[in-house]
Amino acid sequence: MIDDLIPGDTTPDAFVEQMRAFARLSTEKRAAMSAQMSDNLRAIIESGIRQRHPDYDERTVQLATIRCMLGEKLFRQVYPDVNAEP
Repeated sequence: MIDDLIPGDTTPDAFVEQMRAFARLSTEKRAAMSAQMSDNLRAIIESGIRQRHPDYDERTVQLATIRCMLGEKLFRQVYPDVNAEP
């Protein structure tokens, strides 16, 4: 249902207008926005890991971030012996 897609801080009318604005963007612009959001999410995850684990070096932060993003099952398939808690 469309109501499940609307953020809690957005009115239905504003959401519809936002979707119309996104639809007017070029494919390239939408792809660039998607990549930027992905980069922002990764930075937020890394920041949280650094706050929880100030002793981690950059490689461990990177591995813990990957673990968050891949999920435990896939992470263990790729990195079976790595212990990098998120």
